Amino acid sequence: MEFIYEKLDVWKAAVEFGIKTMTFAADKSEDSNLQSILPVLEKSAMNVSMAIAKGKGYPSKHDFAKHLYLARGSVYESMTLLEILKRKQAISDNQYTEFGESGDKVAAMLGGLIK
Repeated sequence: MEFIYEKLDVWKAAVEFGIKTMTFAADKSEDSNLQSILPVLEKSAMNVSMAIAKGKGYPSKHDFAKHLYLARGSVYESMTLLEILKRKQAISDNQYTEFGESGDKVAAMLGGLIK
């Protein structure tokens, strides 16, 4: 059985973004200096795909668009947290660039759906 939101390429990309973030957070979980930021990062990254799925469950296009805006906000929140980690030198420039490319892709896809 496939849910309707699973057909959306943006949802698939958002899930990958969330998985990538969860993997990163798991790798850094031993760093006591990051214990306050990692759960927030994981939650914001996971909220992207969850907002898309939740929005698709509403009957109106207006409600769906509202959830797409929320999803895009969660991408931006995640990228801000990753920027903080970069400035704390807890993430390499290459890792940040990879996250940036993934986040930008999802944000652009969300923008396209919103229009």
